[in-house]
Amino acid sequence: MKILRNVEKVPALRYIFKLFKMPVNIQSIYEKVDNLARLHEKVDNLHFLLTELISVYNRSNVIYVDDNMLIKRIRDYFFCIPLEDYKLLLHLLYGNPEPGLDMFIIKNLKNGAFFVDIGAHIGIVTLRAASIVGLKGKVYAFEPTPRVNKILQHNIYINNYTDIVEVFPLAISNKKGKTKLYQYNIYGHNTLFSYSNGDDYVEVEVDTLDNVLCDVNKIDMIKIDAEGAEPFVLQGMREIIKKNPEMTIIMEFGPGHFLRNGIDPLNFLNSLINDGFNIRLIKEPSGEVVETSVNYLLNAFSENIIIFKGERVYA
Repeated sequence: MKILRNVEKVPALRYIFKLFKMPVNIQSIYEKVDNLARLHEKVDNLHFLLTELISVYNRSNVIYVDDNMLIKRIRDYFFCIPLEDYKLLLHLLYGNPEPGLDMFIIKNLKNGAFFVDIGAHIGIVTLRAASIVGLKGKVYAFEPTPRVNKILQHNIYINNYTDIVEVFPLAISNKKGKTKLYQYNIYGHNTLFSYSNGDDYVEVEVDTLDNVLCDVNKIDMIKIDAEGAEPFVLQGMREIIKKNPEMTIIMEFGPGHFLRNGIDPLNFLNSLINDGFNIRLIKEPSGEVVETSVNYLLNAFSENIIIFKGERVYA
């Protein structure tokens, strides 16, 4: 603006203004520029207010089923959400849980595929997989917590995926029978291994994936989120791994969970490598598949990894 105000004192600038038949009334030009700047500021403020209004609308556009549950459209689906799980509620209403995992599945799962979701929770991954595999494929969802299993079934029903998804009220491990499932205020922390003595628990059925899906001839992708029981899940699906050499396994790798369950994370990683598995990391939030290292994983809090055999190219 200083140059504009002093233009009449600069012959070269006066010549440019005359050449392009521009008025030499610098004060008028300055005022117009100033008005444009103010208009731009108003547009920015309006954009901010509009963004806030949309955000408030999205957060408030919910249906309360009763005192214990609400329904909200999130991503591309309707979800029943238990009000007592405050962390889940905050994640779904105000955030985007594990967008990288979601993007990986979108890019790499195909129509007609067979998908297994171990630790399906309320169906965030289950519904995404069902929408992709379609009626030519199948999704097998396992959720042992009784309350959460019912919500999972509600979510499958209201999104019209009952013909695609089969739900099992089972914990998956390396044995068949009954076991204690320890329950917490945050349902995603429910586990076969307690955090401390005296934790509340419910008795549930447990089985191996080899037993439950013995008649399924093809599985393309499995997601395992079992709060540290992942090594036991793998032990109970050795036949499925043999029958499906092209299968991709998505797995949560949380060293703290493993240690709590009496599993050495380094020994577990070495066993995967010795069994011929390649290990890659799913980056958040992009969903990109990248190389990783034993040292990185051992020092991570929790990461989603994929394990697979042979050569593979992921999108």
